Amino acid sequence: MSLYNIEIFNDHFEYISSYQLQNVEGYEYDYISYSKSKLEIPEITASKGDYVRITSKDLNIVGIVNGCTDMGFYYELEFTPFLEKLDVNVHYNRSLLSSQSLEQWIAGIITDTFVSNPDSEQNIYGFEVKYSSKTYNALMDLEENIGNLYEILQKALINYNVVVTFSIDVQKKKITADVSVLSQGVFYIESDLPNILDKEFNFKKSDSSYNKMTVYNELNEAEYETFYLQTDGAITNTPAVSKRVTPVIFTNIFIKHENDDKETFHDSAYDKAFNKLSAEKYDNLIEIECEINDWLIDPLNLSIGQDTVIIRDGVSYSTMLTGFAIKDTVKLMFGTVRLELTKKLNRRLKS
Repeated sequence: MSLYNIEIFNDHFEYISSYQLQNVEGYEYDYISYSKSKLEIPEITASKGDYVRITSKDLNIVGIVNGCTDMGFYYELEFTPFLEKLDVNVHYNRSLLSSQSLEQWIAGIITDTFVSNPDSEQNIYGFEVKYSSKTYNALMDLEENIGNLYEILQKALINYNVVVTFSIDVQKKKITADVSVLSQGVFYIESDLPNILDKEFNFKKSDSSYNKMTVYNELNEAEYETFYLQTDGAITNTPAVSKRVTPVIFTNIFIKHENDDKETFHDSAYDKAFNKLSAEKYDNLIEIECEINDWLIDPLNLSIGQDTVIIRDGVSYSTMLTGFAIKDTVKLMFGTVRLELTKKLNRRLKS
């Protein structure tokens, strides 16, 4: 049995307390809609804003303490993933995406906001940012140079499998954010095998779910283009009849395009359609439960953003790993749909 080391440090990496647990029941990491985790620990000292590091043979978690409550026979440690730090509105230069990789561009935004900001009090002590892959010509549908960084990260995940992960090195007093593509090929899960303890397939469409979009130029309504999402995930003006997604769920939108813009209207319209329709590829919520030490799936070594095909009753479903939760087993969460009302409300309140 693998033990979990729970360590608490302040934001200057000074040690506060620690404890070893046999399980971390209550921990959840959801890249699509992050939430608080709660652990019951017999003895621990922590304050709001401290860092928590949870490590085991296959787990390395960095979080921010929200609170630590004495419940009498145990302490309830509440924390959120370090990803929460990036849920802020930021200023950026979207034109740099034409010359930089998506990973470099995101790393630059994080660096400008939290590492080299002129306001030294805003910078995070010991924070560094790197990128380990390069995705060029990214289409992100950004109409302004101000936006929510966490929502940009969600787009980067859905469209290009780009993920931000965090690690902490207490001895070097560093927290590192790595902006990278972690997905390695396509991972297959046979959900009808006996190692799968439980499974749930939800194909409820999200609130803005479309497979056809007509984009009009608000400055010249005679100029428009229609785009279609195909069953193979491609987005095109001229879909193959055999690859049309049905039933047709369509929408019409405006964009403003000046004739002297550097981009053509087609490029601007495709950028908008690509971002709105691409999410349909993972418009599902599939939950797979297995043992923590399942050797077929090796769940704790799967990366967020991993493209996955899950097979049920001989039918294959394409999706992406977007979260996981640990009890005495592991629940893997795939797709971009979330059913919990609290998670939907949290995102709406922050937007």
